[in-house]
Amino acid sequence: MKRAARRSNQRNPMLWVLSVIIVASMVCSLAISVLPSRSAPAEEVTPTPRVLWTPSPVPPQPTAAPTAEPTTPVAAATSVPSEESGRPWTFAVLGASQGAGAAARAALQAILQEGDVFVLHTGDMTATGTQVAFEEWRGLLAEYPVPFYPTPGEQDNADGHLVAYLAFSGAPAAHYSFDRGPLHVSVVNASEGALGDEELAWLAADLAGSSAGLRVVALHYPPFAAAEGAEVLASGGEAFQQLMASEGVELVVAGHLPAFSDEVRDGVRYVIPGALDVPSAEGAPPQYLRVTVDETGLAVEGVPVLVPAE
Repeated sequence: MKRAARRSNQRNPMLWVLSVIIVASMVCSLAISVLPSRSAPAEEVTPTPRVLWTPSPVPPQPTAAPTAEPTTPVAAATSVPSEESGRPWTFAVLGASQGAGAAARAALQAILQEGDVFVLHTGDMTATGTQVAFEEWRGLLAEYPVPFYPTPGEQDNADGHLVAYLAFSGAPAAHYSFDRGPLHVSVVNASEGALGDEELAWLAADLAGSSAGLRVVALHYPPFAAAEGAEVLASGGEAFQQLMASEGVELVVAGHLPAFSDEVRDGVRYVIPGALDVPSAEGAPPQYLRVTVDETGLAVEGVPVLVPAE
């Protein structure tokens, strides 16, 4: 009995201590829960509301006032070259001028005012065939800007090789051709007073290769004598006339001679305007030719050159 009581006394203090510990921890827990926390409060998070409806589309914003339909711009008026318009047009033919003197100036001024499409010179532009002489013509043409096509004459061929002529006259070659509308123009080199086989062969090929409806041939020396004692081609004249007839050339213009001449042979018209720097024997003023081109063919007229008195 005494051992059992002793064991019971030993256990009781232990139970008492354990009880005290439990009670103390409970009191501490209660105190902690009641006292405010010293740490920074946590940031509040706003909950995202649940979408319970579908938003209607945003109404369209009003647009600017409608732009008027662009009007079709009127095309800029493009001038149609006279030779392509289908209407009559003209070109001029000058005879020997022997330099860029007062007669040449007066003729070019009239040509520019009349609206001739181009100028065809039948040779002897200059009296010396030098660079200086051709440059005088170049200066004159700068004042009267009309397309200019020269033909070599003997005065333009001072060295026998057309060196200055080819360098300064504006001619692309000793012989050449060009087209303007329905017109084909062949410029022949007869500056040495004869037409050899090579020159005639070039001319025949040039004419045969052209499909133009109207054809004009220019050379310096006439192929036949327009007046007794006149200087004409020393050789090649007959062959030249045969070629003109066989190819159906409408007009041949020549130079060299001082007087006007107009003659038709084998259906081909041969016209010499006369020297621009020499009045006629009758005292009439010098003249140049104006050639009108239309659907019916070519019409030629002489235009007097009124040279102002010096």
